[in-house]
Amino acid sequence: MLYTLAGWVSLHLLLTALGLFGLPWRLPVVLAALAAAAALAWRWLPRPADRTRLPSELGWGEWLAMAALAVFAVCALSSWITIPDFVYHWGLKGHRFYLAGGVDYGYLGAHWNWVVHPDYPNLLPELFAVTSLAAGRFDETAMMLWSVAAFALLLAALREALRRAGTSRFATQAALAGVALATAAYGIGGLSAGGADWLIALALAAALPPMLSPVDRRGAAQIGLAAAFAAAAKVEGVALAASLAAVYGARAWAAPAPRGVDPRAALALTLPAAAVTLPWLGEIWRHHLFLDYNSGPLAPERLPRVLAAIVASMDQWWSGFAYGLLLLPLLFLDRRVRALAAVVSLQLLFYLYVYLSVRIDAVPLVRASFPRLVLHLLPAVLTAAVVALDRPPGGPWAPLNAAGRGQEPPRLPLPLPAGTGLDAVSAPEPEPDPEADAGPEAAVDRVRESDPASAPAPEAAVAPDLPSERSERSERSARSARSARSARSEAAGRGAPSDPAELSAPAAAPAEDSERSPAADSPGGAPPPLRA
Repeated sequence: MLYTLAGWVSLHLLLTALGLFGLPWRLPVVLAALAAAAALAWRWLPRPADRTRLPSELGWGEWLAMAALAVFAVCALSSWITIPDFVYHWGLKGHRFYLAGGVDYGYLGAHWNWVVHPDYPNLLPELFAVTSLAAGRFDETAMMLWSVAAFALLLAALREALRRAGTSRFATQAALAGVALATAAYGIGGLSAGGADWLIALALAAALPPMLSPVDRRGAAQIGLAAAFAAAAKVEGVALAASLAAVYGARAWAAPAPRGVDPRAALALTLPAAAVTLPWLGEIWRHHLFLDYNSGPLAPERLPRVLAAIVASMDQWWSGFAYGLLLLPLLFLDRRVRALAAVVSLQLLFYLYVYLSVRIDAVPLVRASFPRLVLHLLPAVLTAAVVALDRPPGGPWAPLNAAGRGQEPPRLPLPLPAGTGLDAVSAPEPEPDPEADAGPEAAVDRVRESDPASAPAPEAAVAPDLPSERSERSERSARSARSARSARSEAAGRGAPSDPAELSAPAAAPAEDSERSPAADSPGGAPPPLRA
């Protein structure tokens, strides 16, 4: 997604440079320059640390988002939902630039041509003109594809922001589905295809993932790219670019070392937007394109009427979803999305300033333009609200890791079984006295305790000169008549049992003479006495 934005910004800078040098726009020149720029970017730009790939199985929210995008695309390509501004200035300027082979400032500077907004940035008309150069003619239906592409990239940017924030799977799917359906509903009902408002919404959505991540040089470059893209799209985008750079710069200034002021990061943050804005301002002042009615003295007495008009337009084309902007104070409570809340607040203040300072009646302007301005902010605000309310395992106040995800709290070790803790090592239980428990069979108990309880003695591991297990059984049956007393005295003298299976059996307390087994009393079943 960021590479696409970088390509669009590079195309705008290329066409601006050709115009400054007086060179006409020709398709081979444009394609060669773009290929050279792509090769340089591939050679020098750093590779992304964590590439996002589509999962093998899309979730239900992603399927709903793709369905909403498909419906919007069908309606846009049918020209049913084309915005009137495409007819009156966006498409008109794109067609003129295609015929003139560049930006026709003579046409824009005509005093009767104020209706085409000659002081607006020219990224969208330039995209229309280059599309016409590639197709060989100006095709209105093909121009609608830029709005479809911007909508698709907007959803991709929001999905990346949710992934970066570490939201749960259900919250991610619900957010994608809800934002896609609400945005598509406005895009179809509000007749938005072919307008530049999709570009501003895309710029703010593209800035959301680095806003959710720690401050670093890569994030500064991403914010700088989003700011340059916004500044090239529309006048409102110039204010958005200033807000993005100012808020991210404040985050970098307040960040602890070594994330403080970095000259290279500062250049990456400000240079792209400056490269877009300064040539545009120079041409505006050179050709006197700035319209007088766009700005005037601030009139605070308009505020009640303007606010009433804004409230009345909240339900216009948005089916109530525009009230999602009221979630903005909630975003300040979560430090992960506080920077985005600051950017949106500054943007809303800029819109209010325009309404209070424009030299025409502000109420009709609010009714005609505010629903489109909601498109700039609402997708990012709703996504940030989901991030703030989801509360993943790390919690909304958990620090972000290097990938921008909320870190999980440290997990306590599981309780150890009884007898396996530190107490069992430091203070072992005293062993019972074999002499007191076993009497004359103390040596036998010591041998049994020295072997592991869980590992039975193998049958083949018989000491030398001992009879096999089968011969032991025959000898036991043959000598079963021997008295119990003589067998006990002999076992105590030799100090070890005869049957290896008895080594793994627990030691038993001595019993009465009548309870002794004849097999245990067999003299042939005992090994030679143990020697030191």
